[in-house]
Parts: sequence; C-alpha cells; structure tokens
Amino acid sequence: MRAVLANRSLFLTDHAKGRMKLRKVSSKQIHDCVAKGVIEEPAHITAHGDWSATVGYFTGGDYIKVATAISKDEKGELIVVITVII
Repeated sequence: MRAVLANRSLFLTDHAKGRMKLRKVSSKQIHDCVAKGVIEEPAHITAHGDWSATVGYFTGGDYIKVATAISKDEKGELIVVITVII
C-alpha cells in the first residue's frame, strides 16, 4: 500500500469526502493514516477483484480508521479511500 502511495495520490470517493466533512477529518490526516497506519482489518480481495484493507492511525488528536482499496486505472494502481471512521 505504501509503495502505491509513493507513486500516486489518494482517490477519495464521494462517500469518503462526506464522512471527512461530517467527522472533521482533514486530507492530511487521511494521508498520514494510509502512509503510517497499521492494518486493522486483514487485507482481502473484494468482489471487484481489488485488494481492500482498513488502516488505523492516531493523527491530529483523533484515532481514525480508513477503509481502502487498491484499484487500477489507465495510469496504474491507486489507493481508493472508501470511508473514514472515528
């Protein structure tokens, strides 16, 4: 996951953006969580064939969890942020 993040920025779903706004979580907190966090829900393959995992990290005074998936587009692999949990 960190290797993918080193080459590409995160893609935030509309759902994740809404949860970030509702829970007052910044883009930096999301990036820190994915870059430095620990996997809390084991990685698994979704019905779409993407790898998915939930990552947790204490950042900005909050312990947040980010549900992610590694997907592919025309530029290669990218990390999709599905939702944000506090």
